[in-house]
Amino acid sequence: MEFKGFRFDRCEFAGAFGDIGVLFPLAAALITINGMNPSIIFLFAGVLYFAAGVYFRVPIPVQPLKAVAIIAIAMGLTPIQISMSGFILGLILLVLAFTGVINILNRVLSKSIIRGIQLGIGLLLMKSGFKMVVQPFEYSSLFIGSASILIILFLRNNRTIPSVVILILAGFVFSLFFREFEGFNFSLGFEYPIFRLPMFDDISSAFILLVIPQLPLTIGNAIIASADAARTYFKERAVRVTEKRLAVSLGISNVIIGIFGGLPLCHGAGGATAHYKFGARTAGANIIIGSTLIIAAVLFGGTFFALFNYFPAPVLGGMLIFVGFEHSKLMRSLFDNKESVVVCLTIGIISLLTKNILAACLVGIGEELFFKFVHRVKKKSLKE
Repeated sequence: MEFKGFRFDRCEFAGAFGDIGVLFPLAAALITINGMNPSIIFLFAGVLYFAAGVYFRVPIPVQPLKAVAIIAIAMGLTPIQISMSGFILGLILLVLAFTGVINILNRVLSKSIIRGIQLGIGLLLMKSGFKMVVQPFEYSSLFIGSASILIILFLRNNRTIPSVVILILAGFVFSLFFREFEGFNFSLGFEYPIFRLPMFDDISSAFILLVIPQLPLTIGNAIIASADAARTYFKERAVRVTEKRLAVSLGISNVIIGIFGGLPLCHGAGGATAHYKFGARTAGANIIIGSTLIIAAVLFGGTFFALFNYFPAPVLGGMLIFVGFEHSKLMRSLFDNKESVVVCLTIGIISLLTKNILAACLVGIGEELFFKFVHRVKKKSLKE
């Protein structure tokens, strides 16, 4: 079924859930470890998915801010510190968008730098997926993870039987028969947020611990690399997906999310690949997953999402490995220029080893400037 460019079929359904390997594990950890409100997390994720689909008219991903989520989980930060980081980041993004700075940054970062960021994200996704398959090391986990990847590869071009639908169904069937649902409580209803005014310590710690590490990743991956990925996959249909509009989308969303104590969200180039490679071709995928998250958040609170704590991690790991590999392949557009490939590989490898995309980009920019300097010197010597 298709309505004004929004298609709703099995492939759009599969593509809609192609990025759950990032969204659900991070959200589950933040709910369990940091005490965040599951209804608020997924209500706003659903609303942003829905709104982004309606506005941008192509599949646009919605993910937790990865650096914020990982640091918050590792340090056991409070929900208000996490939500305040989104509020502050949102304000910064709006300033960058309306002053035109985001367009300047887009011109400064060359294609090889953007592809390097995408390669780094792809390698990190593959690394995360591999960990989900092998930790803890069990032969059953290796079998499930390997089987998941084989199913994806076998059905990757099959528009009749989307692989992600098979994996989700198989994962829940496996959980039903082989996992113990001890401590699981089914409940209906929306979990309302508890409002508390942030203190100065909440604001300062949010800025220092979360916003500063996240900002370069958001600008590089969630905005500039996301716009590039959308144009790569959807060509002229991605005319609305500009760097400024993505920055405004994330700015407004995170300011509102921060006020209501939700989880800071972003778009992401890796998520764009996930939706596309699992079948999404129209913004119908956004409407499908957005509506699902909104309905589940309002009606079932945390129950629906608690189920994913029992979902086999190796299945999600297999999905992440596949998405990471496909995302890394975007660097193929640089293969006609050896220096661009070197810059791209440098950024990707440093990102993988350090998880510091800002440092990787700075090294890549320095490398690019060095190559330009060498060319200038050669050109000058030839003239003489």
